[in-house]
Amino acid sequence: YCLRAIQNERVFVQLERAKVEQGKLYRAAQALQAAFSEKDVLEAGVKAAREIASFDLAAVTVFDDATKMHEVCAAVSDGGELAGLVGARFQQNAGLVSMVVQNRFPLPYKGDYDGAHQVVLSKRHAWPKLPSLLVLPLLHHARPLGTLILGSKRRHAFSDSVRATLEVLASHLAVSLANARMEQKLEQMATTDGMTGLLNKRAMLDMAEQKVQAASSLSLK
Repeated sequence: YCLRAIQNERVFVQLERAKVEQGKLYRAAQALQAAFSEKDVLEAGVKAAREIASFDLAAVTVFDDATKMHEVCAAVSDGGELAGLVGARFQQNAGLVSMVVQNRFPLPYKGDYDGAHQVVLSKRHAWPKLPSLLVLPLLHHARPLGTLILGSKRRHAFSDSVRATLEVLASHLAVSLANARMEQKLEQMATTDGMTGLLNKRAMLDMAEQKVQAASSLSLK
């Protein structure tokens, strides 16, 4: 009877844990669906990741398959360790970000980071030497869009259970990022001329109307 009670309690705890994790992913999916611009998507993704796992810094990189270039498009750190990294660009190399994009698999193994022997971005762009690190691929239809990088001062911060939930979050983030890019591309196609790259007639008339309304409101003041 004691053994059965212990087993039942373990199953109950696992079910409760799964329920909590599903709730976090559901809220994350809602926040990502409500974000339309690339900036809003990235902010919602990092915020959702913070609810799932405890970390001290995070960054998102995007990958251009045509040029084989990576770019840091977002970075958040409590102590300012990632200041100046946004906009940093680097080519495909032997670093963890490049390997994750190439292999489409999270690194490093078990989330333990060895700053003396491992490179995250590139040798020119240093990464803070925190004991815990997780680089997740952002995949859309098996095509790598970039990576989500999380770092923590706490050792073993990214356990197997947390990693699994973060991988699901990364897939949601990749889909929302792809949708935001498509939305931006459609907006650009609708407002610019395909041959010249300039604003088309409709976009110029809309802009002129906005300028006239702005000028009228200023003159009334």
